[in-house]
Amino acid sequence: MSQARKRLTAGLAALGVAAGVAMLNPGAGATAASGTANLETFVRGTDNALWHRRYQSGAWGPWRSLGGVLTAEPRAVFSSGGRIDVFIRGTGDDLWQRTFDGTSWAGWVSLGGLLASAPSATSMSAGTLDVFARGSDNHLWHRSFNVSWTTWEDLGGTLDSDPAATSAAANQMDVFMRGTDQQLWDKAFRSGAWGGWQALGGTLGSAPGAASAAPGKLDVFMRGTDSQLWQLSFDGASWGGWQPLGGVFTSAPNAVSLTAGRIDLFARGSDSALWHSWYAGGWSNWESLGGPIGAGTDLLGPGLDGTAGLTAFVRGSDDALWYRSYVQGGWSGWQSLGGVLSADPQAVFSPGSRIDVFIRGLNDDLWQRTFDGTSWQSWSALGGIARSGPGVSLAAPGLFDLFIRGTDDQLWHRSFNGATWSSWQELGGVLASSPAAVSAGAGRIDVFIKGSDGQAWQIAFDGSAWGGWRSLGGPIVSGPGAVSPATGQVDLYVEGTDSRLWQRSFNGASWGNWQPVGGVITSAPSVSLASGRADVFVRGTDSALWHIWSWYRWSNWEPLSGQIRTGADATTFWVPVYRQAMALDCETAALQMALASLGHYYSQSDLFANENPDTRPPVMGANHTILQWGNPYTNFVGDVNGSDSIPTGYGIYYPLILSIAQSHGSPGASAGEGYSAGFVYQALANRHPVQVWVEVGWFHPAVGSWTAWDGRRIQYSLDEHTVILSGISDTQVRVNDPWHGTQYWVSKATFENSWADFDDMAVIFQ
Repeated sequence: MSQARKRLTAGLAALGVAAGVAMLNPGAGATAASGTANLETFVRGTDNALWHRRYQSGAWGPWRSLGGVLTAEPRAVFSSGGRIDVFIRGTGDDLWQRTFDGTSWAGWVSLGGLLASAPSATSMSAGTLDVFARGSDNHLWHRSFNVSWTTWEDLGGTLDSDPAATSAAANQMDVFMRGTDQQLWDKAFRSGAWGGWQALGGTLGSAPGAASAAPGKLDVFMRGTDSQLWQLSFDGASWGGWQPLGGVFTSAPNAVSLTAGRIDLFARGSDSALWHSWYAGGWSNWESLGGPIGAGTDLLGPGLDGTAGLTAFVRGSDDALWYRSYVQGGWSGWQSLGGVLSADPQAVFSPGSRIDVFIRGLNDDLWQRTFDGTSWQSWSALGGIARSGPGVSLAAPGLFDLFIRGTDDQLWHRSFNGATWSSWQELGGVLASSPAAVSAGAGRIDVFIKGSDGQAWQIAFDGSAWGGWRSLGGPIVSGPGAVSPATGQVDLYVEGTDSRLWQRSFNGASWGNWQPVGGVITSAPSVSLASGRADVFVRGTDSALWHIWSWYRWSNWEPLSGQIRTGADATTFWVPVYRQAMALDCETAALQMALASLGHYYSQSDLFANENPDTRPPVMGANHTILQWGNPYTNFVGDVNGSDSIPTGYGIYYPLILSIAQSHGSPGASAGEGYSAGFVYQALANRHPVQVWVEVGWFHPAVGSWTAWDGRRIQYSLDEHTVILSGISDTQVRVNDPWHGTQYWVSKATFENSWADFDDMAVIFQ
């Protein structure tokens, strides 16, 4: 992968997951804003925002979002007076800071720089901050704050991980990192000056975490190559030996000392949940704090005081169900109801504050979750195999009619009579969207769809029988949304081909013309009606939720924030996102992700050991062309820590990746060249991870060929890269990209153009 182009495309990913947890150490006598010592955890959420959770008065509070767009794990430091400073790497690989002054959070502030890692931060004394990061040259870089920020300072070293910094006494600090030899290294600041780098041994399988539980004492933690956590302690005079702490983990650890003699340790488990253990004279058992969290991040969760009023339900960027309510004159925060959605949700409201939400799950089956007016019940499976999200109408309190687009693209119906569900009934049609259903009177049901011709279509039940299908015109882009403002009347809303919201109304006798409402929307509309007021919710071009309402006339558009997913036909499945640990091991990192999704966890170094690197340099020709080099069909070509722009390293193609996959947990994997896009898309629809060879940044440069030492002709691009595909929609594929450890969507056309440069090469895991 081109090193120069990697840097240019650092901010292109829309979504991602990271690994790690940022913890705070209040230090002796420090208090939180509430006046009590608190344990704070910050993570990068699956939406790439900063999330925060507090342990206070013996219990963990909810997850809350602090916004931002992170491309690595956050780091935080606690100061006197309840001050908290959180540091992140942004989409431009620059450093950002957000500060809690003991009362409220200030806005994000850019601190510049060009980071190749997550930052680490510590405070040696009141009012000071020291921030560290791995630079693009793999050196340790440092910037400090004391009234104002200094410029960046190069502290040397050759880092192979994020740094971890801690202060064991006033005006002292230590920075730890994993070196290129996989050992732990320490650089200490004493008496106003930096010492040299000191090797502390060990074989690290992750970046380190560090804490100080008493003056002059240090404890460093790492994930070993055996996936358990290990501890190394400094007693104030000398370092002890490495001690195992057990567990099976998939992220670097993070440690904090809340009070003298106590250490709290956090890491992501093999179940993708956040796990916690603490030391207070001895180590506790591990406790789960839930999840899933990304590999190297910090978590999610807003809070909500009531559910009365207007409530919007969305599919979040993490594919969970999220909602936000309008109560007492204002919008609550976003709150997750969990689940794993593969299409847009649908909700119906009944008297007594009952809410029923219906979703399509990972296996294309339907699920229901009910709020009984007091609390949410558990998820209930309703079966079925749907190609879309559901449409639901409410005939009477507790009586539902449920509609889906079946695998045959026809409309299917199932009803609930208050006690039992009926069997599925086929109603025909040719659907190209999720259905929308509404009851406009006693016993009457109207169902609306987007047809395969791009028109809006209607089918109605008059209380005794279903009528035929009727075209309502178009063309339309999205599935429809519908409400009934009065008995016998219907208002229909769609996204037009101009990306505006459009409305068409039925007055009980005839349909009016289509009328523009406006806006620039990127989803099907969701509509609610109460006391004559229509509320419409859509996704905007910023992927946030937007709201407009009509009460005699239309309001202005109102942004409701969030990062929401939409698209009824999107199929996604869980594949963790790992960042490549070496400069050119994207193929190994992609393989690691796919195997982990099947429950088989290996380090990149373990997998790379099977790739037989051929480190001989290439024979170069004119104009920076390669005449002869190794055979990527049989070996990793070049230096995995080299550069493919010089070039001193290149990569590996599918045969050996397939062999390693089959022997490490995916015996049914298949691979080759010349695959059709349709074949890969069907594998994704069947929820099989697919590793594909493309160019970094989806560029489309000139492709050349060299002759391998064994005589084989090798087609190559110096921007060679591999990613894992982990989802598909009508127009896009979801990408797990190991370069920055991010997850995002690209168009099928973009994918296919780049993929073709490598003869449509792929490995399909199962």
